[in-house]
Amino acid sequence: MKKFALAAVAVFALSACSGSSTSDTTVAPDTTTIASTTDTEKFTLTVGENSGATNIISFTKGANVELIIVNPTADDEVHLHGYDLTTGELAKGAKAVISFVADQAGDFEVESHKTEQVLSIVRISE
Repeated sequence: MKKFALAAVAVFALSACSGSSTSDTTVAPDTTTIASTTDTEKFTLTVGENSGATNIISFTKGANVELIIVNPTADDEVHLHGYDLTTGELAKGAKAVISFVADQAGDFEVESHKTEQVLSIVRISE
């Protein structure tokens, strides 16, 4: 609802600034682009519950991503290959967030540094 209201205000403001009564067809694409860059795609990966080498988490290229990681049974450190991002030391049961812009298409392993197990595959699609 906020995005719709923001878009409506932007369209009104732009139309109020123009000196003609014709509408500018370029306003809608700009508004859509602005809205899509503020969205964040989130996924919570809980080790032992929704994890494993066959678990695939899909995101769209260009998305702002928050990968929330929890290991309820052990201390851990988790790494996202390809983006070279890590949670750092993660206490048992604590949550860590890996935030990034999905600017590379492909499949990327999420791996535990403690057990060296693949916890998931992050798939970024065009």
